[in-house]
Amino acid sequence: MPSARRCDLFVLTLSTLLVAACSNGSGGTGSMPGDKRWAPTTVPYDPSCASGCEVIEEGDFGHIGKIMLLANPDVDDPVAQWGDCIQSFRVCIEAGGDARPCSEGSECPEDCRAQLEERIRNVTDLRTQLDAFKGVYLDEDAPCLPPLEEESP
Repeated sequence: MPSARRCDLFVLTLSTLLVAACSNGSGGTGSMPGDKRWAPTTVPYDPSCASGCEVIEEGDFGHIGKIMLLANPDVDDPVAQWGDCIQSFRVCIEAGGDARPCSEGSECPEDCRAQLEERIRNVTDLRTQLDAFKGVYLDEDAPCLPPLEEESP
Protein backbone atom coordinates (compact mmCIF):
# COMPACT_ATOMS: atom_id res chain seq x y z
CA MET A 1 0.00 0.00 0.00
CA PRO A 2 1.52 3.38 -0.93
CA SER A 3 2.50 5.53 2.04
CA ALA A 4 0.10 8.36 1.06
CA ARG A 5 -2.83 5.91 1.17
CA ARG A 6 -1.65 4.57 4.54
CA CYS A 7 -1.47 8.13 5.87
CA ASP A 8 -4.99 8.90 4.59
CA LEU A 9 -6.35 5.76 6.24
CA PHE A 10 -4.61 6.66 9.49
CA VAL A 11 -6.16 10.13 9.40
CA LEU A 12 -9.58 8.65 8.57
CA THR A 13 -9.35 6.16 11.45
CA LEU A 14 -8.03 8.81 13.84
CA SER A 15 -10.84 11.18 12.83
CA THR A 16 -13.38 8.47 13.56
CA LEU A 17 -11.99 7.94 17.03
CA LEU A 18 -11.81 11.67 17.76
CA VAL A 19 -15.40 12.29 16.73
CA ALA A 20 -16.58 9.44 18.95
CA ALA A 21 -14.38 10.44 21.90
CA CYS A 22 -14.80 14.20 21.77
CA SER A 23 -18.49 14.46 21.12
CA ASN A 24 -20.42 16.63 23.50
CA GLY A 25 -23.32 14.20 23.46
CA SER A 26 -25.56 16.25 21.24
CA GLY A 27 -24.52 14.86 17.89
CA GLY A 28 -23.50 16.96 14.92
CA THR A 29 -25.77 19.45 13.28
CA GLY A 30 -26.68 16.67 10.85
CA SER A 31 -28.13 14.65 13.71
CA MET A 32 -31.46 16.33 14.01
CA PRO A 33 -34.12 15.01 16.38
CA GLY A 34 -36.27 12.46 14.60
CA ASP A 35 -33.41 11.46 12.25
CA LYS A 36 -34.78 8.35 10.55
CA ARG A 37 -31.73 7.34 8.51
CA TRP A 38 -30.63 4.98 11.29
CA ALA A 39 -32.67 1.85 12.01
CA PRO A 40 -34.58 1.70 15.30
CA THR A 41 -32.56 0.44 18.25
CA THR A 42 -33.41 -3.06 19.43
CA VAL A 43 -30.47 -3.50 21.85
CA PRO A 44 -29.58 -0.16 23.46
CA TYR A 45 -26.17 0.80 24.79
CA ASP A 46 -25.84 0.05 28.49
CA PRO A 47 -22.92 1.94 30.07
CA SER A 48 -22.88 -0.50 32.99
CA CYS A 49 -22.59 -3.43 30.56
CA ALA A 50 -24.86 -5.43 32.87
CA SER A 51 -25.69 -8.15 30.33
CA GLY A 52 -24.54 -9.49 26.98
CA CYS A 53 -21.03 -8.08 27.31
CA GLU A 54 -17.81 -9.80 26.33
CA VAL A 55 -14.35 -9.10 27.73
CA ILE A 56 -12.29 -7.56 24.92
CA GLU A 57 -9.14 -6.91 26.94
CA GLU A 58 -8.08 -6.96 30.56
CA GLY A 59 -4.89 -6.31 32.42
CA ASP A 60 -3.05 -4.52 35.17
CA PHE A 61 -2.33 -0.88 34.37
CA GLY A 62 0.14 0.38 36.96
CA HIS A 63 -1.36 2.95 39.33
CA ILE A 64 -4.84 2.46 37.91
CA GLY A 65 -4.97 -1.24 38.77
CA LYS A 66 -6.86 -3.98 36.98
CA ILE A 67 -9.02 -2.83 34.08
CA MET A 68 -11.42 -4.75 31.85
CA LEU A 69 -12.60 -3.49 28.47
CA LEU A 70 -16.10 -4.85 27.85
CA ALA A 71 -18.30 -4.65 24.76
CA ASN A 72 -21.73 -5.89 23.79
CA PRO A 73 -21.67 -6.89 20.11
CA ASP A 74 -25.49 -6.92 20.00
CA VAL A 75 -25.87 -3.16 20.63
CA ASP A 76 -27.46 -1.66 17.53
CA ASP A 77 -28.16 1.95 18.46
CA PRO A 78 -27.43 4.66 15.87
CA VAL A 79 -23.84 5.09 17.13
CA ALA A 80 -23.18 1.35 16.66
CA GLN A 81 -24.77 1.46 13.20
CA TRP A 82 -22.58 4.46 12.32
CA GLY A 83 -19.52 2.51 13.53
CA ASP A 84 -20.47 -0.42 11.29
CA CYS A 85 -20.88 2.01 8.40
CA ILE A 86 -17.45 3.59 8.95
CA GLN A 87 -15.79 0.20 9.46
CA SER A 88 -17.28 -1.31 6.29
CA PHE A 89 -15.99 1.64 4.25
CA ARG A 90 -12.55 1.54 5.92
CA VAL A 91 -12.09 -2.19 5.30
CA CYS A 92 -12.90 -1.73 1.61
CA ILE A 93 -10.48 1.21 1.24
CA GLU A 94 -7.71 -0.70 3.05
CA ALA A 95 -8.22 -3.59 0.62
CA GLY A 96 -7.35 -1.18 -2.20
CA GLY A 97 -10.86 -0.13 -3.13
CA ASP A 98 -11.89 3.22 -4.55
CA ALA A 99 -14.25 5.43 -2.55
CA ARG A 100 -17.16 5.13 -5.00
CA PRO A 101 -17.54 1.30 -4.94
CA CYS A 102 -16.61 1.24 -1.26
CA SER A 103 -19.46 3.63 -0.53
CA GLU A 104 -21.88 1.62 -2.66
CA GLY A 105 -20.98 -1.60 -0.83
CA SER A 106 -20.85 -0.10 2.66
CA GLU A 107 -23.30 -0.63 5.51
CA CYS A 108 -24.09 3.10 5.48
CA PRO A 109 -27.62 4.50 5.10
CA GLU A 110 -28.71 4.97 1.50
CA ASP A 111 -29.12 8.75 1.71
CA CYS A 112 -25.63 9.10 3.22
CA ARG A 113 -24.11 6.98 0.45
CA ALA A 114 -25.92 9.16 -2.08
CA GLN A 115 -24.52 12.34 -0.48
CA LEU A 116 -20.96 10.98 -0.62
CA GLU A 117 -21.35 9.71 -4.17
CA GLU A 118 -22.63 13.15 -5.24
CA ARG A 119 -19.57 14.83 -3.67
CA ILE A 120 -17.13 12.47 -5.41
CA ARG A 121 -18.94 12.15 -8.74
CA ASN A 122 -16.04 13.53 -10.84
CA VAL A 123 -13.23 13.09 -8.31
CA THR A 124 -10.49 10.53 -8.96
CA ASP A 125 -7.95 11.55 -6.30
CA LEU A 126 -8.27 9.31 -3.21
CA ARG A 127 -7.22 12.05 -0.79
CA THR A 128 -10.02 14.31 -2.06
CA GLN A 129 -12.48 11.40 -1.93
CA LEU A 130 -11.54 10.71 1.69
CA ASP A 131 -11.95 14.42 2.50
CA ALA A 132 -15.47 14.17 1.07
CA PHE A 133 -16.08 11.08 3.22
CA LYS A 134 -15.02 13.04 6.30
CA GLY A 135 -17.41 15.82 5.30
CA VAL A 136 -20.36 13.42 5.11
CA TYR A 137 -19.62 11.14 8.08
CA LEU A 138 -16.95 12.49 10.43
CA ASP A 139 -16.77 16.27 10.63
CA GLU A 140 -18.49 18.01 13.52
CA ASP A 141 -21.26 19.26 11.22
CA ALA A 142 -21.39 16.11 9.04
CA PRO A 143 -24.93 15.36 7.87
CA CYS A 144 -24.56 11.64 8.63
CA LEU A 145 -23.39 11.74 12.23
CA PRO A 146 -25.77 9.71 14.37
CA PRO A 147 -27.72 11.21 17.22
CA LEU A 148 -25.76 10.44 20.37
CA GLU A 149 -28.66 10.59 22.79
CA GLU A 150 -31.63 8.26 22.64
CA GLU A 151 -34.58 9.92 21.01
CA SER A 152 -37.81 9.95 23.00
CA PRO A 153 -40.69 8.17 21.21
